[in-house]
Amino acid sequence: MRKTAMQITWRGMYQRLLKVDPLKCVLCGSQMRFTGLKRGYRLAEQVLMHEPLARMRWCG
Repeated sequence: MRKTAMQITWRGMYQRLLKVDPLKCVLCGSQMRFTGLKRGYRLAEQVLMHEPLARMRWCG
């Protein structure tokens, strides 16, 4: 008899790891809705930027 894998959600992982509900409003405590995700640079952009970033020096 096969067992089905338990589905793990992003919200559930966040709650277990940080003990905080990521969709609970910190101001009023009401339930928020996840509407989208903003991502960072793509891999190709990071590869192009890695050498100039490595050459940067702290001023001061």
